Parts: sequence; C-alpha cells; structure tokens
Amino acid sequence: MTSNFPHVKISSQVLEAGLFACFVAISNAKNNKKIQEFEELKEEQYQRLESKYTQQFISHNKILQGFRNARKALGILEEKYPASPEKLLEYFVRNKKLSNINILVDIGNYVSLETLLSIGVHRLDAIKNRVALQLTTGTELFIPLGVRDKTEIPAGEFAYFADESEIICRMDYMQCDRTKLSDTTSECLFIVEGNASTSMDYVNEAAEKIVFLTKKYCGGQSKYLNPERNI
Repeated sequence: MTSNFPHVKISSQVLEAGLFACFVAISNAKNNKKIQEFEELKEEQYQRLESKYTQQFISHNKILQGFRNARKALGILEEKYPASPEKLLEYFVRNKKLSNINILVDIGNYVSLETLLSIGVHRLDAIKNRVALQLTTGTELFIPLGVRDKTEIPAGEFAYFADESEIICRMDYMQCDRTKLSDTTSECLFIVEGNASTSMDYVNEAAEKIVFLTKKYCGGQSKYLNPERNI
C-alpha cells in the first residue's frame, strides 16, 4: 500500500457551520464496471427504499436539513446548490434506481443512499500532499466534472481543496474533472461528510460500510486519515 497519503485538514469556520468529514484512503483495489453480486445488492436496496423515499421524506429529513442549515449558516443558497445526498435522492425518487458508473463510485452512492450522508470519491494519484475542507477566497482553480474550462468561484463557499489552490469538490455539490475515477483506478480517497444533525459515530459507521464493500468487491487495503482541525 502506498505511503504517500495526503495530510487532511478542516477549517474552524466550516466546523462552526456544522460540517465535518471522515477521510478513507483505498489502495491496491481492482475497480470494475460491474459485478453481478453487487448489482443484486443494489437492486435489493432500491426495492427496499423505493416506498420510503418520497418528496415529503426529502423535505423533512433531519440529516438533509442539517446540510441545508450549514449552507444557511455560510450564506449559501441551498436551493441552487443542494447537498449531494439530496440530489441523489431526487434522482432516485424520479428513476427508482441510480446510474451505474464503476464499482468504487457505485459503492459510495450505495452508502450515501443508505445513510443520507454526502460521500465523494477522488483518485488518490491526482492529489499530492494536502486535502483541506475550508472556505473559498474567490481566487481558486475549479474545473467541474465534464468541463474543460475554469469556473469562477465566489468567496465564502466551502470546498475541498487539494494542495492549496485547486478545488476538487465545490461544496459537496460538484466534483472536479481531474480527480474523477476511471475503470482502472486502483487508489482513491473517500470523503464522508456529516453535519450537526449526525454524530461522528454515524459518519464513521458509513466509512466502515464503504471499507467493507470495497474489500469485498474490489479487494485492496484501507487507511483512515485523521484530519487536523481549527486551521
């Protein structure tokens, strides 16, 4: 397993807004487009949650409200930039299933749909020395997923940064293009984000589910990266 893990940090401003995260590095995994056993697990989940997840559920769920409250605390329009689990649920309510990407990405989506936490995954080899969850200044580089050109980012948003100035995820709303996973990705970083309506234990349990599913379907090793706080 590689020893070149990024140092992770979370700013005091983000913590005060109610957001925090667990970081898990995965190495020597075998990513795949599809595994039948996992497809069956996903289908069971879809059938089990289809009747539970409704527009009313999305509007009143405490965990999703926690992400909305964090945005309000930072002056961010949650209607324009909903948290990733809310976008995921909206898609699921419309389609009764989620899109197939590859196993590592789908594992993150599976656990997010189950826990309602925000879960992102990034290529570890695209991140050098540092990952930080902090507020933007408006000078950062951000090229969204599927886009070639830089997008201007206002000051005061929260974002995940790699190596000081590059945003790898704008809020928990949109990932950058450079760190997206391919079918051959073997090393990645899962970020599991919670809020004031969730406990750290709940977030850690979600991370443990990711590790379990990853080892079961992709093999490899895992390492939890403990964030430095109050930067």
